[in-house]
Amino acid sequence: MLYSQEDKEKIVEFSKRALLNLISMQKIEFPTERVLHEFKGVKIVLNFNGKEMEEIVFPRIDSSLAENIVLGFEKVLKKINISESEIGNVDLKISIFSYPSRILDSVEKKFELGKEGLVVEYMGYRGVLFPSQSYKDKIEFLETLCKEAGLTKDSWQNNKALFYSFSVQEL
Repeated sequence: MLYSQEDKEKIVEFSKRALLNLISMQKIEFPTERVLHEFKGVKIVLNFNGKEMEEIVFPRIDSSLAENIVLGFEKVLKKINISESEIGNVDLKISIFSYPSRILDSVEKKFELGKEGLVVEYMGYRGVLFPSQSYKDKIEFLETLCKEAGLTKDSWQNNKALFYSFSVQEL
């Protein structure tokens, strides 16, 4: 999943326009561009006056990338108050990710450290880790993922734990 520069610009342009429209309580015009109609997830990191807010919206087959971007902004804006005049103080980072694929074999052998993110599900707990952070090896990544999910760090070794990998592109 690699977006062209033109597609990245379309996604970023829509994202900025959607954020402004949400803040100013105006209707959001959803785009017709194909890239914004794909079934992709989004990670939004919004930094405002030194306060960083993050929201992850998983891809679903009934919602487009554009809808997921809007949903992510709506969730972030419930946590932080930004006025129209303050929009220039917002630093925005967007990462797009693919639909997670189930890993059926040994997880430590089936994902690429630094290139793929992982989701773990076990005993009602769920954790997500993106590849943008640096780890010394796969074991440290898997232990951090399990701790992120609220599990013990060695839970990745349990054969009942479910793992999914996904690719990510930061814009």
